Amino acid sequence: MSNTFDEIQKRENALLCNTYGRYPLAVSKAKDCTLFDLDGDEYLDFLAGIAVCSLGHSRDDIADVMAEQARKMVHVSNLFYQEPQLDLAEKLLSTCAAGKVFSATPAQRPMREPSSWPADTCAKFAMKIVTKSLPLKGRFMAGHFPH
Repeated sequence: MSNTFDEIQKRENALLCNTYGRYPLAVSKAKDCTLFDLDGDEYLDFLAGIAVCSLGHSRDDIADVMAEQARKMVHVSNLFYQEPQLDLAEKLLSTCAAGKVFSATPAQRPMREPSSWPADTCAKFAMKIVTKSLPLKGRFMAGHFPH
């Protein structure tokens, strides 16, 4: 396996389609919110793994919970009833005034929708709630809305 950044970069260019603009950093490991390059230099992960590692990398407590869950089941479609999904819904609803939780996967989005559908849908849903509960003056909106 390659050790240097240049070797990794050349290897990637030979093996992968260029679908991302990469930062000039080869990450060898990560812990909490810190990324480590091949030389052991540390970097703060402000991207949080593009928002999928917002609780941190390589956390033992999370790894233990994930391993425990993986021994039961890794993923089950929303086409089936699942008690853990209901447990999560109850926890989420206990933190807000919503009456129900909207649960969907990216596979359930219409084909014309962009890959950022989950984030956009959440933002649009939040805006509908805000629009109904706040006057026009003082409202703001953030997010990517392609339509």
